[in-house]
Amino acid sequence: MLTTPKDQYVARQADRAHQCAFQASAAANNIALLTNSVVTLVERSTIVAPEEAEEIAKVASTALTLCAAVAVSQARITAWMTQIQRHLWLQQAAVTEPARKVLLDAPISSDGLFGPQFLAMVESMKAASEQAEDIRQHVSWLQPAGKPQRLQQQQQQPTQPQRKTDRHAQQPRRQSCPSAAAGGTVPRLQGTVPRLRPPTREGGARRE
Repeated sequence: MLTTPKDQYVARQADRAHQCAFQASAAANNIALLTNSVVTLVERSTIVAPEEAEEIAKVASTALTLCAAVAVSQARITAWMTQIQRHLWLQQAAVTEPARKVLLDAPISSDGLFGPQFLAMVESMKAASEQAEDIRQHVSWLQPAGKPQRLQQQQQQPTQPQRKTDRHAQQPRRQSCPSAAAGGTVPRLQGTVPRLRPPTREGGARRE
């Protein structure tokens, strides 16, 4: 189903124009049949003069030509409305540009919006996908066995900057002692410190 209200509105208007084109084609076909019947009656009539019958035949021929032109124009309108419907649906699908162009210009038929071309393309894409899968399975054994291990070792091996950061992380940080000039407290030494006696004078010692 179309998601946006704008696309839904365009689809409804295209559907209405498509129906009107079919109705106009049917009316032109009926006019052509009636004109042909008039020509047949004039040819079989014995009352109408040959000159008048000839003029009526010319007018009827012109009317048939106009009916054919109207039918062709209405057929083109229906084809364009169908392409509008296809465009609205294709812009929501994830298809490539070549596939989109093929589906957009596919012959119009009664087998759905895209006709038999859609089913043919689906079968072709399915066959291509299966063939690609078979090729992938047959080629997988060509890959060397050591290559994944080598890639795994390269992924596990740390780089040079990482090694440096690991070494710095392993070394313990040295505790820096704050200096007295910076306003820090000097740590006290544990234990008793021996006191030094002041030097005595010799003279005083002798006097004593």
